[in-house]
Amino acid sequence: MTSGESFEKSVIEVDGVQFETLMPERTFSIPVEPLSPDGNMDIPVQLGIRITNNTPMPFRFSSYGRLTPELMGADSQLLPSIFLRIRRLKPKESYFPLAMPEESITFFPNARLIWSKRVNELKISIAKGTGGYWNFDILNPGAYHVRFIYKNENEVDRINDRGQEGTKPTLLERLWTGRVITPFVKFCIVSS
Repeated sequence: MTSGESFEKSVIEVDGVQFETLMPERTFSIPVEPLSPDGNMDIPVQLGIRITNNTPMPFRFSSYGRLTPELMGADSQLLPSIFLRIRRLKPKESYFPLAMPEESITFFPNARLIWSKRVNELKISIAKGTGGYWNFDILNPGAYHVRFIYKNENEVDRINDRGQEGTKPTLLERLWTGRVITPFVKFCIVSS
């Protein structure tokens, strides 16, 4: 990122498809006193991506392993993330919605600010569609920026929605292919 680059726009268009970083609430108050008897805190964060198909062709987009979050601190450095796999989720057709021309789809992965008193640590945790979480640790009060990388290399994908042995997989076609980095959006963590 160059010093002249702006954080104001949250939309980028690639080959007639718009990608927008969404974060309706941008200020999070972290109380000095614990929110629970064990001293831990868990605050939901609405964070996602809106994809608008401005092409004349219908395309499928996916939340299944196609989104990677990036978090940048006030020093303009990307923060390292740790990926924790909980369990591998099987892809479902609902993870690959079809966007007709001029239609939008929105993905909001489960995201949370978590304070652990035991380790005296604040982190943001963002779910990955295939199972597991990206964790960005040791957040302090201050300004941060977040964005997503959307990447899909295959025009076709196979899924087995039924989850039964011996059933034939469903072939999903018309997946949009490409790699997009959405613009950063700014959010703040403040002490209260």
